[in-house]
Amino acid sequence: MYKRSQKHPLIWKIFAVGFFLLALFTALHAAEPKMTDLEQRTPGKLRVIFGGDVHFNWQIEQNIRDRSPSAVVAGVRDLFHAADLRVLNLETVISAGVLPEPGRSHVFNGAPDNLRVLEELGVQAAMLANNHAMDLGAAGLEQTQKHLAARKILFAGAGKDPVAALSAVFFRAGKIRIALLSGTEIGDERMWAADGRPGTARGSMLPAAVAQVRPLVDHVIVNVHWGSEYHPYASPEQIALARQLVRAGASAVVGHHSHALQGVESGPGYVVAYSLGNFLFGSSNPYQNHNALLVVEFEEGKRGVRTSTLVPMYGEYRKYGHAPALLSKPDAQALLPVLVFQSRRIAPDMKDRLSLNPDGTFSIKVD
Repeated sequence: MYKRSQKHPLIWKIFAVGFFLLALFTALHAAEPKMTDLEQRTPGKLRVIFGGDVHFNWQIEQNIRDRSPSAVVAGVRDLFHAADLRVLNLETVISAGVLPEPGRSHVFNGAPDNLRVLEELGVQAAMLANNHAMDLGAAGLEQTQKHLAARKILFAGAGKDPVAALSAVFFRAGKIRIALLSGTEIGDERMWAADGRPGTARGSMLPAAVAQVRPLVDHVIVNVHWGSEYHPYASPEQIALARQLVRAGASAVVGHHSHALQGVESGPGYVVAYSLGNFLFGSSNPYQNHNALLVVEFEEGKRGVRTSTLVPMYGEYRKYGHAPALLSKPDAQALLPVLVFQSRRIAPDMKDRLSLNPDGTFSIKVD
């Protein structure tokens, strides 16, 4: 057995201290996530806006060709640019020349140039955990991430293995640090990431991921693809997972997949929007109705969400040109009782937490 020399104890002490400091530096450095700095419009505050499902097929693609990327989103552009961080659920592959996976009934694939629409809105983060992320297999996912990265749009929710798929993206506005996570409860075994297989993050793994990143930031926001299509109510499984995420440390939970509003829930410093419905999703399905955007605001040194606003949008695309448009105040007033009813099914006290603002948006009270 090798025996340490007793002739130079000072050298060994110096070596030991140096090794400890190197290990400590490495551990601390590893614990510091890579932050993307945001332009902070209001000192000491961070405003985040979320949109629902996005793809570039059907009439959306036609609008982009016929009108222009800026014209397609002109009705909401100012609202997005008033926020510091802009996030969407990208429910499509972005690729050219990749063949679909066999057995897919609906395949969403957008031309890379269509990402100009997201650039018009200033989108900085795309959530990829959904049931269409793997429509073109591993090659499609790789191209999607490549084209997003080329336009400096960060992404979460899918990757080369489960660790990459569950990895958060981190942003900083002034001294406020935030992490975004994305997962899906909708899909099949071919779609979810596994050892040696690219794919999406499982929604059931999100509470552990929240607990892991929460000590590194001030706030964690989770995007979840879940629920039933065109169903207006959150399921018991959705509600249970949302509450697990909040207990794990999430300040906000943003849902999508149902293509319909599903109600909201809020409490001390947190908000859950169970489904925002669609954002850019040129479907003519007759079950589609109004959608919404979610805006949450954080303050430096303050715990959790400080203000939360739901911005209702028209969802009957055939009537409104397949472009996002904000609801008029009378239509928003008519929608409020529906939203209250949906939300009371989740938590009875939500009847006192939702109110109509003078501009036709809805305030969601957070304590």
